[in-house]
Amino acid sequence: MTGKTIYEFEGFGFKFGMYALAVTEKLAGTNLSGLIKRMGTEGEATTAILQHFYGAAVSYEKWKKTGRELELSDVADMIETIGDEESVRIFNESFGVPKNSEAPMETGQKLE
Repeated sequence: MTGKTIYEFEGFGFKFGMYALAVTEKLAGTNLSGLIKRMGTEGEATTAILQHFYGAAVSYEKWKKTGRELELSDVADMIETIGDEESVRIFNESFGVPKNSEAPMETGQKLE
């Protein structure tokens, strides 16, 4: 499960947690493990990552009671606004990946 974390920026935010996951699963038509699998699949990764952030953005708007309805394109704009480095940090933290951890091993890579 994703961690419960809130990230706020000027005019928008992301709130990861159970509600975000429910929104994401409904949109993606799969559970979290299916979504993670898509994040590693060529041709599906960008959409899966965008859906993950979309769920968190919708959850944030609901939590703040703004009444704002979001589209995937709105969330793409949010991600572009905060930039790649911040997006990656948020993405990793939303899954509980430590800040200074190494990238996950590729399939078949051996530990030394």
